[in-house]
Amino acid sequence: MKRLFITAALLYIASCTEAPADQQITPEIVKEITVDPQATRYINRLYPNMSTFPDSDYLAISNATEPANIILVDFEGKFVDRVGSQGRGPDELESARYFGISEQEHVIVYDQQQGLIKEFDTTTDTVISNEADIQGHYITSLNLSPCNEKWLAAIDKLDGSAMGVPEQETPVIAVFDDQFQMTQTLGSYDPFFIGEGPDLHQEPLFSVDCESEVVYISHGKVPYIQKTDMAGDTITQRTTRMPKSFMLSEEFTSIVEDMASFEAFLINEQSVTSHITHTDEQLLLIWFNETEEFFQGRDYREREYHIAAFDRSDYTYYGEVKIEGAVMGSTSEGHIIELVDDDPDNFTVRFLEVG
Repeated sequence: MKRLFITAALLYIASCTEAPADQQITPEIVKEITVDPQATRYINRLYPNMSTFPDSDYLAISNATEPANIILVDFEGKFVDRVGSQGRGPDELESARYFGISEQEHVIVYDQQQGLIKEFDTTTDTVISNEADIQGHYITSLNLSPCNEKWLAAIDKLDGSAMGVPEQETPVIAVFDDQFQMTQTLGSYDPFFIGEGPDLHQEPLFSVDCESEVVYISHGKVPYIQKTDMAGDTITQRTTRMPKSFMLSEEFTSIVEDMASFEAFLINEQSVTSHITHTDEQLLLIWFNETEEFFQGRDYREREYHIAAFDRSDYTYYGEVKIEGAVMGSTSEGHIIELVDDDPDNFTVRFLEVG
């Protein structure tokens, strides 16, 4: 949230789109899990990143502070395994915020402090470490997404652009091979929307459709989703309807140095997109509106989370709905992972399906 690159061009796009009547969308609880205290004792402070295994009924939960680890529980909430422990050893971690689950059901963790990508095989209890070959960039996305023996992650440059405006040709998505060597980049940074058609922002959020080899991309301060073809690196479609509860400020802000003013800006003027995902029929945009209660206690559930649904074929806007808890991720089926209680003795997670 160090930058807010918003322009009136976005508002112009939204204003030019005729807004049909919203349809009613409803989140349905597919599964509710109460996590065993044997697992929650390893979670001192959550980070908004949870994922599931592709073929096994396991939920992976990351811890934001020491001990750096990822906890695996089954869909009944029972403790299954602890991936990693605090330290710099071969099977240890200093950071567990960025992770993904491979198609072979290995847990892949980008340890930012060590500059390593570690692959944990929980069936053989072995770990393979790979140098993070990201060619002058660093990974920004919490989710590392597998796709046909490749991996995708959002990236940014290491050359000082983090403190200023990157060059326009700066890529924003990296594609890695199965040895985590960068083989391709997608997109280019265009903060002023001067390019033709839809544009990519720095530090995007994304969801991958491997079968079609397309990437759905959004950004924290923008309420739109665009479709990018992996093979040709071309943007082919984009949503145009802005959900009514999404606050999009006309203020152009690069860096806000006064934290109190920054918090007030987020509470009163600007929503933040936190996740996007997709099902066979829908694109789902998840965002939150900040509250004073969140900044007082840093409890993710104090934010106001909303979901908007779009038709995946023609990008028609269906509607939006506010949910009870905090969104922490999504499953491969597009179910939204919602935290409703983080009490260690009643740690409750739901999987939601939007209908």
